[in-house]
Amino acid sequence: MAMYSNRRVLVTGATGMVGAHLVDRLRAAGASPYLLIRREASTARLPKDLDKDRMLYADLCDSRQVKSAVARA
Repeated sequence: MAMYSNRRVLVTGATGMVGAHLVDRLRAAGASPYLLIRREASTARLPKDLDKDRMLYADLCDSRQVKSAVARA
């Protein structure tokens, strides 16, 4: 995971079990994860100290929302 140190990473599926663990691993490796999250998704699995500015709300089926989220990440 050293290759992610000091890098911005956009994570889809971050609110799921595997995605939440990936976010933890990326943060431990020194990465700056940005999370693409559906509005209706529960964020209960995400770290409580995660910067809310890194949570980007979008629907993967809406290309405008995805492009906007990628531009912010």
